[in-house]
Amino acid sequence: MLEPSRTVPATRSTVDSTALYYRERHRIHQARYRKKMLKKSTDLEEDVQKLREHVMWLQIECQLTSARASITYTPWNMAAQYFHVFRYGLKPTRPMSSMTLTQQKLDVNAQRDFLVRIMASDVSDANGTKCGVEALMEEWRLVSICFAGMETELKCLEEGPGDNVIATITTTTTITETTLRYAFPRLVDNPANASLAAKLLGRQLMVRGLVIFEWDNVNDRVVSVQYKADMLPALLGLLGNIEDVSRVFNNDFITPTESTDRLEPSFSRCA
Repeated sequence: MLEPSRTVPATRSTVDSTALYYRERHRIHQARYRKKMLKKSTDLEEDVQKLREHVMWLQIECQLTSARASITYTPWNMAAQYFHVFRYGLKPTRPMSSMTLTQQKLDVNAQRDFLVRIMASDVSDANGTKCGVEALMEEWRLVSICFAGMETELKCLEEGPGDNVIATITTTTTITETTLRYAFPRLVDNPANASLAAKLLGRQLMVRGLVIFEWDNVNDRVVSVQYKADMLPALLGLLGNIEDVSRVFNNDFITPTESTDRLEPSFSRCA
């Protein structure tokens, strides 16, 4: 007669090996799952960024379309439209995924056309320096590179002397390596200031300013523009002490009282 088969008892090493095998499978499965979820999160963030860029482009397109409309400008609607058209600086300052090269060129040309319509051909700053539209466009290009992602918001318009209009604005931007390199080169060039540069990098900068438009009531054109801003309170809020603020401004391109006079286009310095 055949003897009944007997189950071989599992040894401790066999049990341990099996448990280790399943734990490893579980670990690999969890790792794959986390990687999959991370990819979904990254893809979602990229999609949101593309949508934001697309919305921004649509807003600019709407503003520029309005600027192209045949309207009679007054000092008041000119100033309001000016800050709509250049709310985000000279756009685009970098290629957007939702925009073709042709669209980018058309928008920049529309911004130039708007300046041609509202500015005198020899528009000057408050010091009497004549510059013209092309110089203003170049200033806008430089400031938009230096302060990438900038946004200027018009707060109010007030009547100034004669036919002048005074605009109160707030400009918001994030301090990048490019900002430090162009606006505060001493912080970048001097290794002793590395810690100070690190404090500013990535921080949001909000600066209040005044823009004074001098209006020619005969020709309905802007003949002079002046921009005044004080970056001292903004940087003091970021750095927390006047000593560090003083180091930032020491021998640099931007100074506390005329900082954006040198960088903000079409305001007080045209050339």
